[in-house]
Amino acid sequence: MKIAIVDDEPWIVKGIAASCDWASFNAEVVIQLSDPETAIIRIAEEKPDLVFVDINMGAVSGLEVMRRVKDGGGTCFFVVISGYDDFNYAQEAMALGAAYYLLKPLKKEELKHVMEKISLKFQQKRFKEKREEEVDRWLHSVNLSQYNSSREFVENKASGSPQKQKTSVVQPSGQDRFDEIYHEMERRFTDNMTLNDLAEKFHYHSTYISDLFRKHTGHTFLEHLHLLRMHRAGYLLIETTLPVTEVGFQSGYTDPSHFSRVFRRHFGMSPTAYRAANEGKKHVAHNIVDRKRRENT
Repeated sequence: MKIAIVDDEPWIVKGIAASCDWASFNAEVVIQLSDPETAIIRIAEEKPDLVFVDINMGAVSGLEVMRRVKDGGGTCFFVVISGYDDFNYAQEAMALGAAYYLLKPLKKEELKHVMEKISLKFQQKRFKEKREEEVDRWLHSVNLSQYNSSREFVENKASGSPQKQKTSVVQPSGQDRFDEIYHEMERRFTDNMTLNDLAEKFHYHSTYISDLFRKHTGHTFLEHLHLLRMHRAGYLLIETTLPVTEVGFQSGYTDPSHFSRVFRRHFGMSPTAYRAANEGKKHVAHNIVDRKRRENT
């Protein structure tokens, strides 16, 4: 795994580079830069797998670095580091796809913990890419076989040779299948719905449905289920005066404690604090769910 570290303070870049045993994660720091503009160019050239980026770097922020890397086709993981415990910064960073939002100064144990999580995500990503390559090769061989069979059939027809014509059935595409499954998820996400429920309804293996979610949303089924529920919970907290417990129920959580934990992990504050912070504001719909889906479709 190739690592990039970008911060406008050189001593912080060096400090992060020296704070982790990268080799233990089969990783190597390939970029250490303090200029974000240069970093964007180097990231496009080196294609690191993980980028640590400071959120506040003057004219070009860490968020802008993330946008421009993604606009250029970059698929790396991002860990945003900041000296500000700012909810809006954290929310925007997560909306742009940041894997983690860490506060300065970074602690060695915290960095190690993040690397353990990212390393696992990276391995899963590589496994998925390898599996997709194998599927593509298989589909290519099937298509080539079908092409050869069709050509043979045409040549035999032209020469008058007998040939039995096989009936082909047009199968729905992966996108069509996912759209159908996703529509059902949107309809039932506040119910006690599981991956197996979808598998049973659509007669697919649960692993196949799980792969579809990763491919089209960038999340697991459970991660995306929580995103939909958090989207609804945030809306209800701002637009209604329902008690927090009832908001949890109407968002799909029967256990108030579990709802509060998931909400705090997602928004960085409790439901009560979120409602107070947005008191008097009109709801601006959280576009994270739809944006994530569009980016990964």
